[in-house]
Amino acid sequence: MNVTKSREMEQSINCRFKELLRVLNMNKMQFSKLTGVSYTTVANLFNERQSKPSFDSLVMILKRIDNLNPMWLIFGEGDMFGEYKHSDIESVRNTRRDVAEYAEQLRVLRDQIKVKDRQIERLIGLVGKPKGDRMSLGYSA
Repeated sequence: MNVTKSREMEQSINCRFKELLRVLNMNKMQFSKLTGVSYTTVANLFNERQSKPSFDSLVMILKRIDNLNPMWLIFGEGDMFGEYKHSDIESVRNTRRDVAEYAEQLRVLRDQIKVKDRQIERLIGLVGKPKGDRMSLGYSA
């Protein structure tokens, strides 16, 4: 991998948006009008916080800018414009699906932890709070 390619991949998505606007010779307002993404959302990509775009915003941008390579925009891989394989887009969709599944699994685990915490609190209420030594709970060393 050459140095230029390596630097591209290290750039944030916000840097790639700046480069895209420079290449398109557009300001934020023009980009917003072209893509249908709100000006506030576009401006937030460039402010100090450098917000990350939502999936919906990315889809709108990719639909409205001909030949914009989604792999370049999202991951910094390949050329800014050009042909890309359908499998590249499917890979992004699968990643989004995986993230949604992990988020659901995390929610379920958090709920299970809450239930266990309540059970522990009830047991402590029945047994009494430990005094700090094992003997008070009936343990032997």
